[in-house]
Parts: sequence; C-alpha cells; structure tokens
Amino acid sequence: MKEISYFERQRMSPWILIITALIMTGTTILFSNGNIKITLPVLITLVVLAVLYFVFAMQTVIDDNGLYVKFSILQWKYRFIAWTDVEQAYIRQYNPLFEYGGWGYRVGMKKGGRSNIAYNMQGNIGLQLVLRNGNKVLIGTRCPEAIDEILKALINRGVIQAVEENQ
Repeated sequence: MKEISYFERQRMSPWILIITALIMTGTTILFSNGNIKITLPVLITLVVLAVLYFVFAMQTVIDDNGLYVKFSILQWKYRFIAWTDVEQAYIRQYNPLFEYGGWGYRVGMKKGGRSNIAYNMQGNIGLQLVLRNGNKVLIGTRCPEAIDEILKALINRGVIQAVEENQ
C-alpha cells in the first residue's frame, strides 16, 4: 500500500507587501519634507516587512498518521492532529473575513465552549476538520484537488469516514 504524503507551503499574498509599501512610501513623500527622522523609520519598516514576507509561511504536512500544520516564526513545532481524533474531513469554501476575521492563525469560540481554529494565508478554500471533541480546525490550501485525493485514499483505507455532503 502506497504511503500517503503531502506537503504545502503558503506565503502571504505579495499584494499585501506591495500595497503597504506604496502607501508608506507615498505618505512619507507627502509629509516628510525631507526630514530624516520621518523617512528612516519608514525605510526600516519597509525592509522589515520585506524580510517577514520571505520568512513568514504556513506549512501543511499530511501523512498516514495525521495532519501537521505550522506558521513559521509564530510556532516552533508543528501542531499535530491525528486521524483518530478526526470525525469529519472535507474540502470547503469559506469567507476568511466574516468567518475568522481575516487570514493568519485565528482562534474563535463557539457556543458550548467549542473552539473554532483557522490556519490560513490566502484564498478561501480549505480543509475543514471536525474533531471528535466537537472542535473545528480549518486549514487553508491552494491545492484542494490534491488534498481531496488524499481524503479519498484515507476513506478507502477506512482511516476516516466519508462525509455525505460538504457543509
């Protein structure tokens, strides 16, 4: 039996960096009047943002045992979710702003003390996991077809159960 293996690395949208840089540069040009005390902090901030863009990433690993997800810089270790802890797993479209308040590592509470966690960098498609304890974890992806194939393989092996209808 072939071992299941998947790796995805996502970065922030480059448009965030471009728009931020344009706004900061334009504001500095308009209001600094050549004052180095204003210009220097803006330039340093732009350099820091550029470095963060290349360093900050979300990594997702899926194998036979479960799913691992990590935000570089924010987390030192991967968060591991074993397939034995998963009640449902399916690909779904979501609204990052309205459902989670944006992109990144998001934690929200639902009624009854259940947590609703999202790991997402960009886009609006993700792997929704409903855990046996009632908590939900959403992991954003840019490759939903590849993850869907992995879910089908896991269902065929009896590791997870099929979901009748994506919710």
